Amino acid sequence: MSRSRAETVNYRRRDARVRHQLQGQAGHSGRHHQLLWLLPIGLGIVLASWVLLTATSFATTINPPVSRIGIEGKLQFVREQEIASLIAPRLGEGFFRIDVNSVKADLETHAWIASAEVKRVWPDQLAIQITEEVPIARWGESQLLNQYGQIFYPVNTEQLPNLPVLLGPPDSENVVMERYRELSELLFPVGLGLQQLSLSLRGSWELQLSDGVRVIAGRRDVTERVRRFLEIYDSQLRNDIALIESVDLRYSNGLAVKRSQEGINGVAAR
Repeated sequence: MSRSRAETVNYRRRDARVRHQLQGQAGHSGRHHQLLWLLPIGLGIVLASWVLLTATSFATTINPPVSRIGIEGKLQFVREQEIASLIAPRLGEGFFRIDVNSVKADLETHAWIASAEVKRVWPDQLAIQITEEVPIARWGESQLLNQYGQIFYPVNTEQLPNLPVLLGPPDSENVVMERYRELSELLFPVGLGLQQLSLSLRGSWELQLSDGVRVIAGRRDVTERVRRFLEIYDSQLRNDIALIESVDLRYSNGLAVKRSQEGINGVAAR
């Protein structure tokens, strides 16, 4: 028995509604699966960001950047600003990462710094102890000698106007320094100081005393000649030293004295 026209129309309508509902459910299900697939990626990004931030914060906590310096002791020739300038490129490095030996080497490039000790102080500080050069004398016009007879080249030497001047051929600074020490010890008990000491290329020694008197000691028996001069100085020349221009010790049994004002030369024998 065939369907009526009305039944056929109703059947088609119901079929269309069912297909539409099934298509809607399929689309909703696809979107749902897509969201479920994206969810782990989002969670992974959030988790990775949290781990990165946590790791950075942890690293900063256990290895904070060095941001402060502490200078131990009193400085005479080195300024704190100069030390800070030498260390500035290192600041900001991690406490455990910073190379204290490299910092030490940087500091010791300063002409006035003989040696430096650097150590870490938790959590963000470098403690620095500076040993400055000890200037004993000038070597030539612009160089200085330390207590070991070593030459160093500071810039600001104008603050040392009273240093004695030592002169000599190249590479003779140790010899001249040792002679300076020896003669200074001889001169000190009679109240004389050594203002300048020079060694010529021929090996001849010449002294200029603190009172301006020039003493020519020659090449041989320098120590014995200076001792002889001091004996005569103490007994005969002390009161007239202001009138003396130079003393020549290159005599076997005495010395020659040149007087500055009277222009009278004489020989004082032992």
